[in-house]
Amino acid sequence: MSSALQNPAPTGLTARYQGQGNSTFTTTFYYWVQALYPSGWSALSTSANTGAYCPAALSGGNFANVQWNPAPGAIALILY
Repeated sequence: MSSALQNPAPTGLTARYQGQGNSTFTTTFYYWVQALYPSGWSALSTSANTGAYCPAALSGGNFANVQWNPAPGAIALILY
């Protein structure tokens, strides 16, 4: 059996910018999640992005809200 079937990638990834949007902002942030299972790493999830109205740097009240579905059996997750 392939490790991709044994180690499914996390699903349901969403990313949304939270802060003061501005039409002069042109940055888009992209995210992926990868799960670690006892038998190894999964593939990367599909990507999600914040949209193009983010400032170039996120901090304080300007942040990305990133969520995904649980990965049953995973012992760790990494967000890229």
